[in-house]
Amino acid sequence: MSGLLAQEYGWQNVVDGNGVGLAITGMLIVFAALTLVTLIIAAMPRLLASVNTVFPEPASPTTAPKPGPVTRDDGEIIAAIGMVLHQRGR
Repeated sequence: MSGLLAQEYGWQNVVDGNGVGLAITGMLIVFAALTLVTLIIAAMPRLLASVNTVFPEPASPTTAPKPGPVTRDDGEIIAAIGMVLHQRGR
């Protein structure tokens, strides 16, 4: 058989190819990246608070009016909207 097909699989091939060191290095890199993401997410409220002092949100010119009690006219409007939506659904 050719050399490629006759290759055996086992731990010795992993050790010969520095597979253990490569696997440990990969796990450490992933662990460090996940730790960094966790720290950034944990620090996000403090970061956003400091950004908010530099770039505050603009104040709204008026406040939204509070909704009043439902009257008969509102019920008729809601019924008309419901009928149109029902007819379009067909």
